[in-house]
Amino acid sequence: MKTYIRQGGGGLLLASFLYLGLPNVLFAVGWLKPPYALGYTIVCLIGLVFLVAGTRRNFTPTSELGRTLGYIVPVCCVLVIWIGFSGIGGIGFQNTDWNAHNSLFKHLIEEDWPLVLGADDPNHEPFFYVYYVAFYLPAALVGKIFGWGAANLVLFLWSTTGVVIAISWFLKVLDLPLTPFRSLLAVLVFIAFGGLDIIGWYLRHENLPNMGEHLEWWAKHFQYSANTTLLVWVPQHTIAAWILTGVTMFHSIFRIPPRSFGLFVAFSLLWTPFAIIGVLPFVVLAIVLWIRENGVRDVFSTSNFVLAPIVGLTSALFLASNTFSFPVSFGWSGRPDFWLFYLVFMGLEVAVFFVPLYWLMKDRGTSYVYTPWLWTSLAVLIVLPFFRMGFANDFVMRGSIPALFVLIIFIAYGLLGTSFKAHPIMKPVLLAVVCVGALTGGSELVRSVKNYTFPPPDSQSVQSFLELQVNHVAQRKGDPDSFFFRQVSRN
Repeated sequence: MKTYIRQGGGGLLLASFLYLGLPNVLFAVGWLKPPYALGYTIVCLIGLVFLVAGTRRNFTPTSELGRTLGYIVPVCCVLVIWIGFSGIGGIGFQNTDWNAHNSLFKHLIEEDWPLVLGADDPNHEPFFYVYYVAFYLPAALVGKIFGWGAANLVLFLWSTTGVVIAISWFLKVLDLPLTPFRSLLAVLVFIAFGGLDIIGWYLRHENLPNMGEHLEWWAKHFQYSANTTLLVWVPQHTIAAWILTGVTMFHSIFRIPPRSFGLFVAFSLLWTPFAIIGVLPFVVLAIVLWIRENGVRDVFSTSNFVLAPIVGLTSALFLASNTFSFPVSFGWSGRPDFWLFYLVFMGLEVAVFFVPLYWLMKDRGTSYVYTPWLWTSLAVLIVLPFFRMGFANDFVMRGSIPALFVLIIFIAYGLLGTSFKAHPIMKPVLLAVVCVGALTGGSELVRSVKNYTFPPPDSQSVQSFLELQVNHVAQRKGDPDSFFFRQVSRN
């Protein structure tokens, strides 16, 4: 099984590199002064050359095209249907967060880069827009040439490509002898994943919700989002976080030399800085496990210690130019009911999965390889709620994406890779938890079905960003006197 995985892994690494890296190059060309943009692009091309050389050393080309298509085609059909209800690209119902998404997307299409709103208005000071823009840039570039409709179509296709890459990593790292049917089952587990929010809702409101409600704010202060929730509300964070976590696990579990690994992390910063924080414990774990077995030689590579810092520092300077006009505190600060909600939240979102998994994972022969990932995931999910960043605590919601991705891999293994005879109690318990948890994402899909819309909203109906809620505007305001805008950015 591992030989087959290595056969397909090289191409998937290249696809992930290009997917995460292309928006960074577009950002460099659009935001940086020409000499810096040229140097940045050369750095990315050198990194690509190093990665191609590494894949030739560590992977063999696959000749099993028919077998590969037998897995990919059914999975892709399910994923396209799933994404077709997400609202991405205006295909399907768009939740309220899409007011800000569409506004940014429209500005990226119609305004010059770097994005400075109101630059020509003498009655208002210019608004320097600082946000993680990577998700939108390829489609926005198409929109500059072909218009709003084409841009939305490309955004849908771009997102679908990213989800297919992410699910491919999920199936590879799952490392089970999957038939096409079992692959579909694994993907359905991924799509269905969610916490026991319906129970939390009942405890908070003393009634059951109508399907179509957004169930996950019952805990008030924090949320671990179901996968469907992530897709329909925040794809700009989610897709890259899934891909990066899959790349991280794949390097470690299948002992791939991490010579280019740093660039994947650096590229992802412009996609989702909160998820980068959430993935760092797993990056450290992967590096430690590699060094214990193989030493430091492949870690201290040119890509990791020269190219990646250049890419990462550029994105960090841009993001650091934000005015940070949003709450930052400890999770319990000013919240007398924090501990009550925290304990219930941990029970319904974390313990219900880890208790049966503890018993189901005991029989996995490669426990030395996998066990540290399970416990690191648990540690991250326990610690995250102690911190707050953003008006809606985006730090917890988005920083948890990598740990939840890892958790889902173990859940899928527990359901598909363990024997019912060996686990007559815990396997049905885990299945029951997954089924109840699926109601969270199911409620999101019900709302999308009930309110389904197509085609995309007319561009004239999309508000200017500065007309949106004050919280949205405050979180994305840049400082024109920052080092980035004074020294690095184009005029």
